[in-house]
Amino acid sequence: MKLIVLSDSHDNYEAVYDIVTRNSEKAESFIHLGDGVNLRVMEHYSNIKYNYVVGNHDGPAYQSSHYASVVLTFGSRRIFMTHGDKCDVKLDLLQLVYEGKAERADIILFGHTHKSLLEIREGITLLNPGAVAYPRNCAASYAVIDINGEECYIKIVSL
Repeated sequence: MKLIVLSDSHDNYEAVYDIVTRNSEKAESFIHLGDGVNLRVMEHYSNIKYNYVVGNHDGPAYQSSHYASVVLTFGSRRIFMTHGDKCDVKLDLLQLVYEGKAERADIILFGHTHKSLLEIREGITLLNPGAVAYPRNCAASYAVIDINGEECYIKIVSL
């Protein structure tokens, strides 16, 4: 099962279309971690599951009617996803890890920093796919999570 994870696309819809088109045949679900959530992009791909959380730049209409964090289960993995602004991820990841542990997450997905990150803390995999738009000190990127039974492979893909 392949999951495509992106964040912080802001108004770069062309890059989002490219990522979705490039991966639409092999992905079970697309996950957007906020700041650029655009449901119009996914309307063109009605056969694909699309999960998302809102970020601090998604506007009041999205923020008032959509979730800031979500817990999903894909295969053998429990995934906590949030944009990250409410956990102050630009300062440190302590609050993020605390919330992920409270949700019994195997994987925590977050954005907001515009920097990719893949590491394990306290037995939990933390993944920031980076930013589709306006990356900071790195290339624009997204991530691919491949869950196969008990195995889980994660890679960050540069655009």
